[in-house]
Amino acid sequence: MRFGIVHLAQAPMRAEASDKSEMISQLLFGECVHIVSHIPKWLQVQNVYDGYQGWVSDKQVLEISPEEYERANASATILCADPGGIIKVNKQPCPVTMGAVFPHYANGKFQLASKPGNVQLSVIDSANNPPTENNIINIATKYINAPYLWGGRTPFGIDCSGFVQMVFRFLGIKLYRDAYQQAEQGRMVEFINQTQTGDLAFFDNEHKRIIHVGIILPDRKIIHASGQVRIDTMDHYGIFNADTNSYSHKLRVIRRLI
Repeated sequence: MRFGIVHLAQAPMRAEASDKSEMISQLLFGECVHIVSHIPKWLQVQNVYDGYQGWVSDKQVLEISPEEYERANASATILCADPGGIIKVNKQPCPVTMGAVFPHYANGKFQLASKPGNVQLSVIDSANNPPTENNIINIATKYINAPYLWGGRTPFGIDCSGFVQMVFRFLGIKLYRDAYQQAEQGRMVEFINQTQTGDLAFFDNEHKRIIHVGIILPDRKIIHASGQVRIDTMDHYGIFNADTNSYSHKLRVIRRLI
């Protein structure tokens, strides 16, 4: 099996091997992939973190040896906690965003395959960041007003399931990529008055298909990506948008992973 690691701020993952194809997700700096196949200019890859598969430009993923992959994947808990910034890789500047992974991190230094790196940004060790109410709120609200972007996973563009996945990644909890997949994780919460901070609320459409997810906060609030990452009120029916004075999403199920 062949392996790779992302060496840029983000690499668009597309449904097909074309720049015109839909972006279905993003790979962030330092994330490892399995290389499934290779055609001219394109790699079919699987994100090691969540198993999601798609196509990326072969210029945006650095192929690494199995040994380098094992070392990088074993140390993939140190994440960039600032919305964005500049780091140094092999003495060259490189932009990164919140959620970037710094393999082999220690005292502001890291190693991206054979390339040494330096970082002066804030980091969080997801292996030592328990899902307390304060930690959930602190991480989730860092994304406030991030614009909605289908397939996005950064503060500069993020979708609903990408937002939830990234927040939980900082808390050391692994979620699948899409909302309908996440709705199969954890255990069901039967009644809305039994919810707690960090529960996930899922919403469906007229065809009973789950199309949206958000994180429940105290006082019947929910933080979710809809147009932008925002905080709205939620009840047994769904999400109430005070800007439009109407319900924007219909509640389907609540799940608990904490």
